[in-house]
Amino acid sequence: MKASSTLDANHGPGRGRLNQGPTGSQGTAWCAAESDSDQYLQIDLSKYNIYPNSITTDEVAGFIRGNP
Repeated sequence: MKASSTLDANHGPGRGRLNQGPTGSQGTAWCAAESDSDQYLQIDLSKYNIYPNSITTDEVAGFIRGNP
């Protein structure tokens, strides 16, 4: 996984997985360095199985977005 930016070493793109709790000093989620619409998390799906459904969550607001 890659990201447009990362807040710090504890909130890198590798933390951008659902239901991933904190590990050591690492946070629970990816966090961008900037708070604007230009930030993104890039996932290379050619390395993984592709599933027809996708879900994203917003840790701050606590809601789930899905694409069934």
